[in-house]
Amino acid sequence: MGSTMALDDDITPTSDSNPLNNFEGVADRIYLHALPYLMQMTDLELIGAGIWAGGGTATTWPYGNGTITYAKLGSRFVPAVVPPPAGSPPEAPTTLHPSKVYIYEAHAGATAATVDQQWPLPPAWAGKTLHAETITPTGREAGPDVTIFGGSIHIAVQPGRPVVLTAL
Repeated sequence: MGSTMALDDDITPTSDSNPLNNFEGVADRIYLHALPYLMQMTDLELIGAGIWAGGGTATTWPYGNGTITYAKLGSRFVPAVVPPPAGSPPEAPTTLHPSKVYIYEAHAGATAATVDQQWPLPPAWAGKTLHAETITPTGREAGPDVTIFGGSIHIAVQPGRPVVLTAL
Protein backbone atom coordinates (compact mmCIF):
# COMPACT_ATOMS: atom_id res chain seq x y z
CA MET A 1 0.00 0.00 0.00
CA GLY A 2 2.88 2.37 0.71
CA SER A 3 4.00 2.19 -2.92
CA THR A 4 0.50 3.04 -4.12
CA MET A 5 0.52 6.14 -1.93
CA ALA A 6 4.14 7.00 -2.89
CA LEU A 7 5.26 6.60 0.72
CA ASP A 8 8.09 4.12 0.32
CA ASP A 9 10.43 5.79 2.82
CA ASP A 10 10.23 6.06 6.57
CA ILE A 11 10.08 9.54 8.04
CA THR A 12 13.46 10.26 9.55
CA PRO A 13 15.07 13.62 10.46
CA THR A 14 17.10 13.69 7.24
CA SER A 15 14.69 12.00 4.82
CA ASP A 16 12.76 13.65 2.01
CA SER A 17 9.62 12.46 3.79
CA ASN A 18 10.28 14.69 6.82
CA PRO A 19 7.65 17.46 6.56
CA LEU A 20 9.84 19.87 8.55
CA ASN A 21 12.55 19.73 5.87
CA ASN A 22 10.44 19.11 2.77
CA PHE A 23 6.84 20.27 3.25
CA GLU A 24 6.09 20.47 -0.48
CA GLY A 25 7.53 17.03 -1.24
CA VAL A 26 5.48 15.43 1.52
CA ALA A 27 2.39 17.37 0.40
CA ASP A 28 2.91 16.04 -3.17
CA ARG A 29 2.88 12.48 -1.80
CA ILE A 30 -0.19 13.02 0.36
CA TYR A 31 -2.41 15.05 -1.99
CA LEU A 32 -1.43 13.49 -5.33
CA HIS A 33 -1.37 9.86 -4.15
CA ALA A 34 -2.52 9.04 -0.60
CA LEU A 35 -5.75 11.09 -0.47
CA PRO A 36 -7.06 9.94 -3.87
CA TYR A 37 -6.26 6.36 -2.85
CA LEU A 38 -8.08 6.86 0.46
CA MET A 39 -11.09 8.23 -1.45
CA GLN A 40 -11.02 5.22 -3.79
CA MET A 41 -11.19 2.95 -0.74
CA THR A 42 -14.73 4.24 -0.08
CA ASP A 43 -15.69 1.83 -2.89
CA LEU A 44 -13.92 -1.46 -2.27
CA GLU A 45 -15.04 -3.17 -5.48
CA LEU A 46 -12.60 -2.53 -8.31
CA ILE A 47 -14.23 -4.15 -11.35
CA GLY A 48 -11.69 -3.36 -14.04
CA ALA A 49 -8.62 -1.31 -14.86
CA GLY A 50 -9.37 1.94 -13.00
CA ILE A 51 -13.15 1.34 -12.81
CA TRP A 52 -15.04 0.88 -9.55
CA ALA A 53 -18.47 -0.71 -9.03
CA GLY A 54 -19.94 2.56 -7.70
CA GLY A 55 -19.07 4.41 -10.91
CA GLY A 56 -15.67 5.89 -10.05
CA THR A 57 -12.74 6.00 -12.48
CA ALA A 58 -9.11 7.09 -12.34
CA THR A 59 -10.22 10.73 -12.80
CA THR A 60 -13.91 10.98 -11.78
CA TRP A 61 -15.84 9.90 -8.69
CA PRO A 62 -19.46 9.82 -7.50
CA TYR A 63 -19.97 12.67 -5.05
CA GLY A 64 -23.22 13.85 -3.53
CA ASN A 65 -25.91 13.59 -6.16
CA GLY A 66 -23.49 13.82 -9.09
CA THR A 67 -19.99 13.03 -10.27
CA ILE A 68 -16.88 15.14 -9.82
CA THR A 69 -13.58 15.25 -11.64
CA TYR A 70 -10.95 14.74 -8.96
CA ALA A 71 -7.73 14.32 -10.95
CA LYS A 72 -6.08 16.29 -13.72
CA LEU A 73 -2.39 16.23 -14.60
CA GLY A 74 -0.66 17.43 -11.40
CA SER A 75 -3.90 18.78 -9.87
CA ARG A 76 -6.38 17.27 -7.42
CA PHE A 77 -9.89 18.07 -6.12
CA VAL A 78 -10.40 15.32 -3.54
CA PRO A 79 -13.27 15.15 -1.05
CA ALA A 80 -12.32 14.63 2.58
CA VAL A 81 -12.90 11.06 3.76
CA VAL A 82 -14.96 10.57 6.92
CA PRO A 83 -14.41 7.52 9.14
CA PRO A 84 -17.36 5.46 10.36
CA PRO A 85 -19.03 6.68 13.56
CA ALA A 86 -17.57 5.55 16.88
CA GLY A 87 -18.77 2.08 17.82
CA SER A 88 -19.30 0.99 14.21
CA PRO A 89 -18.36 -2.57 13.25
CA PRO A 90 -14.85 -3.00 11.82
CA GLU A 91 -16.20 -3.52 8.31
CA ALA A 92 -18.21 -0.27 8.34
CA PRO A 93 -17.38 1.81 5.26
CA THR A 94 -15.79 5.23 5.16
CA THR A 95 -17.73 7.97 3.38
CA LEU A 96 -17.01 11.28 1.67
CA HIS A 97 -17.55 14.57 3.47
CA PRO A 98 -20.48 16.27 1.73
CA SER A 99 -19.06 19.78 1.92
CA LYS A 100 -15.25 19.64 2.21
CA VAL A 101 -12.59 18.97 -0.43
CA TYR A 102 -8.84 19.39 -0.72
CA ILE A 103 -7.51 21.21 -3.78
CA TYR A 104 -3.87 20.73 -4.68
CA GLU A 105 -1.32 21.57 -7.35
CA ALA A 106 1.89 19.54 -7.58
CA HIS A 107 5.04 21.23 -6.36
CA ALA A 108 7.39 18.97 -8.34
CA GLY A 109 8.06 20.62 -11.70
CA ALA A 110 6.07 23.77 -10.90
CA THR A 111 7.25 26.90 -12.69
CA ALA A 112 4.62 29.46 -11.61
CA ALA A 113 3.93 31.04 -8.21
CA THR A 114 0.22 30.20 -8.59
CA VAL A 115 -1.74 28.00 -10.94
CA ASP A 116 -5.29 28.82 -11.97
CA GLN A 117 -7.46 25.77 -11.49
CA GLN A 118 -11.00 25.20 -12.65
CA TRP A 119 -13.19 22.39 -11.31
CA PRO A 120 -16.85 21.57 -11.95
CA LEU A 121 -19.00 22.72 -9.04
CA PRO A 122 -20.41 19.67 -7.20
CA PRO A 123 -24.20 19.77 -7.79
CA ALA A 124 -24.99 19.78 -4.05
CA TRP A 125 -22.85 22.92 -3.61
CA ALA A 126 -25.00 25.10 -5.87
CA GLY A 127 -26.04 28.29 -4.07
CA LYS A 128 -23.62 27.77 -1.16
CA THR A 129 -20.82 30.06 -0.03
CA LEU A 130 -17.33 28.63 -0.49
CA HIS A 131 -14.60 29.20 2.09
CA ALA A 132 -10.93 28.45 1.35
CA GLU A 133 -7.96 28.00 3.68
CA THR A 134 -4.40 27.21 2.64
CA ILE A 135 -2.33 24.72 4.64
CA THR A 136 1.26 25.93 5.09
CA PRO A 137 4.25 24.63 7.06
CA THR A 138 3.30 27.02 9.88
CA GLY A 139 -0.47 26.38 9.94
CA ARG A 140 -3.59 27.49 8.07
CA GLU A 141 -4.05 30.82 6.35
CA ALA A 142 -7.21 32.38 4.90
CA GLY A 143 -7.62 32.24 1.12
CA PRO A 144 -7.14 32.10 -1.75
CA ASP A 145 -10.20 33.77 -3.26
CA VAL A 146 -12.70 31.43 -4.89
CA THR A 147 -15.15 32.36 -7.62
CA ILE A 148 -17.92 30.40 -9.26
CA PHE A 149 -18.58 31.07 -12.91
CA GLY A 150 -20.47 28.99 -15.44
CA GLY A 151 -20.94 26.08 -13.04
CA SER A 152 -17.21 25.88 -12.29
CA ILE A 153 -15.03 26.71 -9.31
CA HIS A 154 -12.11 28.99 -10.17
CA ILE A 155 -9.19 29.24 -7.76
CA ALA A 156 -5.50 30.21 -7.97
CA VAL A 157 -3.49 27.61 -6.04
CA GLN A 158 0.13 27.88 -4.95
CA PRO A 159 1.97 24.67 -5.91
CA GLY A 160 2.83 22.56 -2.87
CA ARG A 161 0.24 24.27 -0.65
CA PRO A 162 -3.00 22.32 -0.09
CA VAL A 163 -6.25 24.28 0.01
CA VAL A 164 -9.21 23.18 2.13
CA LEU A 165 -12.42 24.24 0.40
CA THR A 166 -15.63 24.11 2.38
CA ALA A 167 -19.18 24.72 1.16
CA LEU A 168 -21.14 26.57 3.83
